[in-house]
Amino acid sequence: METLKIEVGPIAFLDILGYKSFISRNEPEDAAKIIKEVIYKTLSTLIQDISKALPQNSENDIGVGYVLANWEALIVSDSIIAWIPLTEDLSILSKCSAWSAFIVCINRIQRDLFMGGLPVRGAISYGKLAADAENSLIVGKPLIEAYELTGAKKTCLRSPAGAMENNPPI
Repeated sequence: METLKIEVGPIAFLDILGYKSFISRNEPEDAAKIIKEVIYKTLSTLIQDISKALPQNSENDIGVGYVLANWEALIVSDSIIAWIPLTEDLSILSKCSAWSAFIVCINRIQRDLFMGGLPVRGAISYGKLAADAENSLIVGKPLIEAYELTGAKKTCLRSPAGAMENNPPI
């Protein structure tokens, strides 16, 4: 079965800082457990947090529900890649709501990892992707852009959601 999808939407690239030191202090299975627990705990509580962060109306509810139903993420070594496709059938308001929800999700992951002792830096880009999450494959210019933005400035002075590039026309 073909699982490769061509999608357009925001993509976040997060880089765990101090990963070498973290790995040297922990057995691989312990490190994996810590990272997995923090991320999955975060994802399991996102719906409540997003609902609080966004105004309540049917368009926002559609956008929030859409993000949570279509969220994709890969964790590879010290990198976390997350994205959502924004389909043409979504209204402009739902796309804006989905963007807001996505930023809240990324912000929450950054905060929870930091609180768990794993600071991250990250960036968000937007564009066309070829993705197959089941087989851990994602290809596209927005991934490269987000990756490059992550390392563009070696500073702690960043917005909570990281840098953003290639903002889509609405």
